[in-house]
Amino acid sequence: MAGNYSISCIWNCLRLHVCLWDTIFMKAITPLQWHQKRQQVEMPFVAETILDLIREQGPIKITDLATAAEKERIGSRAHIYLNLTWLRDNEYVNVTNPNNNLRIKELSVSDKGLNYLELANG
Repeated sequence: MAGNYSISCIWNCLRLHVCLWDTIFMKAITPLQWHQKRQQVEMPFVAETILDLIREQGPIKITDLATAAEKERIGSRAHIYLNLTWLRDNEYVNVTNPNNNLRIKELSVSDKGLNYLELANG
C-alpha cells in the first residue's frame, strides 16, 4: 500500500528512526522469515528478543537489562544471563565500562547486531 501510512506506522518510523515497511522493496518480514533468519545464525529466540530490548533501551546496565527482561517476561534471570552470554560471545552486543568504572558494565548493540536486526545505516 504505497502512500497509505497509518498514524501508528508513522509514529513507529519516528520512534525507531527507521521505517518498518521498506518503501523500496514494499515488504514486511513475517514471523516465519524471522525464524528462518534466526536459525541461519543459530541464535536462540530469547537472545534475539534481548538484543531488541537492548536496542530499544539504548546503552543499558546489565542489571537493568535483567530487570527489564524479567518485567517483560522474556525469561528467568538465569535464562537471560545465559542468552546474554551468547550475544556477547557472538559479538552482537558491545560491553563497555562507563566513566572507566570497572564495577559497572553497559550493553549496546554492535554493528553486527544492527545488521542482524536490519537497522544499520548504509
